[in-house]
Amino acid sequence: MKYFLYTTMLITAILAVGQLPGWPVEIPVPEGAFLSSPLLVDLDCNDVLEVVIAGPDDSLRVFSLDGTSFPGYPVVLSGAVSTPVALGPVTGTWFQLVTITDEGVVHVLEANGAEISAYPVALGYSPGPAGVALWDFTGDGRAEIVAHVGESLHLLDADGHDIPGFPVTVESEFGPAGAPAIGDITGDGRAEIVAIGYNKLYAFDYTGEVLSGFPISLGDTAGFSYSAPILADITGNDTLEIICGYHAFVGTNRGYISAWNAYAEKLSSWPIAAGGYGSWVYGSSAVGDIDGDGLPEVIATSRNGRGYVINANATAPSPWSMALGIGALESSPLVCDFDGDGRPDILFLGNDSLGTVAAFNAIGSAIDSFPWQAGAPWKLATPAIADMNGDNTLEICAIGSDGKVHLFDYPGTGTRYSRPWVMARHDPLRTGWLHPKAPSAVEAQREGELVRVSWGARDVWDLLEYRLYATSDSVNSSGAVFLGSFIDTMTIVDYDSLFSYYFVTSTTRFTESERSIIAPIDTTSSIVEAEKPRQMELSVYPNPFNATCRIATDEPVEVYDMSGRLVAELPANGGAPVLWNAEDSGGRPLPSGVYLARTKFSESAKPIVLLR
Repeated sequence: MKYFLYTTMLITAILAVGQLPGWPVEIPVPEGAFLSSPLLVDLDCNDVLEVVIAGPDDSLRVFSLDGTSFPGYPVVLSGAVSTPVALGPVTGTWFQLVTITDEGVVHVLEANGAEISAYPVALGYSPGPAGVALWDFTGDGRAEIVAHVGESLHLLDADGHDIPGFPVTVESEFGPAGAPAIGDITGDGRAEIVAIGYNKLYAFDYTGEVLSGFPISLGDTAGFSYSAPILADITGNDTLEIICGYHAFVGTNRGYISAWNAYAEKLSSWPIAAGGYGSWVYGSSAVGDIDGDGLPEVIATSRNGRGYVINANATAPSPWSMALGIGALESSPLVCDFDGDGRPDILFLGNDSLGTVAAFNAIGSAIDSFPWQAGAPWKLATPAIADMNGDNTLEICAIGSDGKVHLFDYPGTGTRYSRPWVMARHDPLRTGWLHPKAPSAVEAQREGELVRVSWGARDVWDLLEYRLYATSDSVNSSGAVFLGSFIDTMTIVDYDSLFSYYFVTSTTRFTESERSIIAPIDTTSSIVEAEKPRQMELSVYPNPFNATCRIATDEPVEVYDMSGRLVAELPANGGAPVLWNAEDSGGRPLPSGVYLARTKFSESAKPIVLLR
């Protein structure tokens, strides 16, 4: 019944959603080739996002919001690219683009399109590479580049050299089967690397040592197939599980989705078999708390056209799995709240001849304005979702098999704290890791007209801040109000009789966790008025800047780098704006990057972008 109801909706909803002016943009694509999954990022720090794509014509392209080429692009690379472009601070500057060609050449570009001095670096073909992933393994504020080529897994520094312990061997007759993943699997505070060969899955620590119990072998009757591993804590035990699709190449030739823990043990009742002969799993899985139980579910697809939502115990909440009726599913699903109810929905791209875009909520009902059709099948490129222009509505960037890059203007706003997986490999670093987790142990204590809200810290390298929300409902957070951003794990706010509950999220520069538990107000505790931090009202001009900026406040200012280190203390300026010349407290020039400014009496911070 669900299938036929959905088919009727599909016919009536064509062209319900338009595109931004200037889109689609068409890029010539040779027969059988395809463009990489898009990256949506604000390269020039003007609060408007750009679209980054690489492709088979040896070019890396960046498009402005109006569909025109961004200054400095396209850039000619040394070869074709078929994997997603990553973004991160290879030399300490966040807005650097990293990609690897199909011939195994790594390129690192500044935001203006110029290649950094140590790159490109040729790693060899033998056979072609999986996509790159980035993380700061050494703790110096710079991201190393994980690149898997042939049977070699590299970890490159800013100078293009492997760090000690790398490269390491990943046994595989046919080279890498999918992109590597990065995450703190063991819960020791240091990230590990997961990589897959054709029928083995490896986990390495940052020194290149193989974790105990790895590699995991699929044996002689199964192999990994396009689906790259992802990492998430789906069991709630504060360690990560590894989720990956694979296929049998004897008998049924069907696809499977499996999950392993940090000890290389398969979770009970896994794997899940995708129904039907030849139902390979091409797209990587995604994760998000679909059923609202506080734990993320695994969302997966297969070429048999079914969408799956899977709990840690390998069961599927009704009505998942579900035949979607939109052809084979080859790209990864995305998980994002479209309808504004505070819970994530699921986006799928179909490989039917009309190119259907479909989205469903937790109970399998189509979201308003979905589905629609773009006119050509969708292939392996995973779409991306973001508010491109700051108008509080969502845009969806998707790439068709005909080389058209679409930027759909979805009319809904959703909720920004319920967008757990909105691009290929989760984030611009392309880690494949659901992070950061929402803060733990949220408490709200009221005395008189004050409420003290506190929460447990989350410790990951790219953590930016915490965001506090107030709501009137203990279950449904769709009407929540954003109260502010904070570096520390406590703040005191004014009591508002309209709101009896609070929740907190953790954020990185580009992602925000799902909400924490919704905490009720406790009236039995005591709050001292002097504890209340004064609300910071900072404006910074110019921002970004390259020499001196003016910070509008009459209070002393503290400036922190993205690791949380205090780099400069600026005295008040007698009521005039505080001036900062991009130097630390010792008078040493600071490198390009994003810094956080706050007054001494506030818990919230203002990002400042320094561009040398």
